[in-house]
Amino acid sequence: MKKILLGLVMLLTAATMNAQVELEYVFDGYGLVNNTDIDPFHVKSVYMVQNGNSVDIFNADFSHRTTWNNVDAWSGMIIAENIFTNDGTICYITPNSDWSGYLLINETGSIINTIPHSGMPALKKVGGQYKLFVMDEEGGKTYVYSCPGNGEVTTSVENVPAKVKRNAYPNPATDFVTLPYEVDGATSMKIYDMQGKLVERKFLDKNKQELQLNVKDYPSGMYFFEVNGESNSFIVD
Repeated sequence: MKKILLGLVMLLTAATMNAQVELEYVFDGYGLVNNTDIDPFHVKSVYMVQNGNSVDIFNADFSHRTTWNNVDAWSGMIIAENIFTNDGTICYITPNSDWSGYLLINETGSIINTIPHSGMPALKKVGGQYKLFVMDEEGGKTYVYSCPGNGEVTTSVENVPAKVKRNAYPNPATDFVTLPYEVDGATSMKIYDMQGKLVERKFLDKNKQELQLNVKDYPSGMYFFEVNGESNSFIVD
């Protein structure tokens, strides 16, 4: 069985993003001159609970906030609110399937962007602004990305989504995977691979809430299904 290694840090360009995390500077050399890293679990008013290969996020009053699929909470993820975005959502950073770069995924499970550099990631506040450093020891370079958010933590019970999004099943899948959806005017579902390439488009039945997808010929890896701009993920073994 092929397994996807997941769990620490950042970014893919998949459509709707309210601000862009952009490469700002590249240093020759590996390492940083000071130790001003932000706590990797930046958001203080949420709780994380590992549940199989998913992580449930709860608000301070223990109400459920969201679920992140195929994530290992103990692999060094960076979790932050209002740093990678400026709309009050929390985001996490995780390596892509071959650890050659990082994905930045927002609260709904949508990929915001990708960083095509491997190495040790760290958040730092420099001159009053938040930066993401990716330190590539093997390549001998340090990449600095600007972050649009102000870092203010505003999570509260009012931010809890009205309903919990259902997940794909079985997950991982080998032959068929069932993908839940809510039409809300949408006529199709898009399937993307880890690189953001459109793999398949399926038309939706407005009288149903699930789509059964044949993945027998899919290469092993993580995939994302999107309806109405919201996405979730599944793994093919």
